[in-house]
Amino acid sequence: MVVPPPSASGSPPRPPPVVTMRISVEQEEWWIKALRYVELLKVHLAKQPHIQAQFLEIAKELKSPRQQNEAIDYADILKRMKDLFKDHPQLIPGLEIFLPPGWRNAARRD
Repeated sequence: MVVPPPSASGSPPRPPPVVTMRISVEQEEWWIKALRYVELLKVHLAKQPHIQAQFLEIAKELKSPRQQNEAIDYADILKRMKDLFKDHPQLIPGLEIFLPPGWRNAARRD
């Protein structure tokens, strides 16, 4: 075990500060739901890792930085996700967690 040398004052060095993030209850619930959905994808698509990877690439578009006036094309993203999961319709309703409130019902419609 490596013991760090004492500081100039003779006392042991202080550990680095712990950085904590404060998130709201809503944000925490969102993260829990999103992680559960990704775990569900891993189970359902265990033999199709390429579909998992494609989903993650599409999902990144929802959070990627945009030009000032560039909007996210939710209709296009939702269509591509539904196309990706066409053989796994049980996964489609869970897509709503990644969409803003106005688009959540669209995940359940054809």
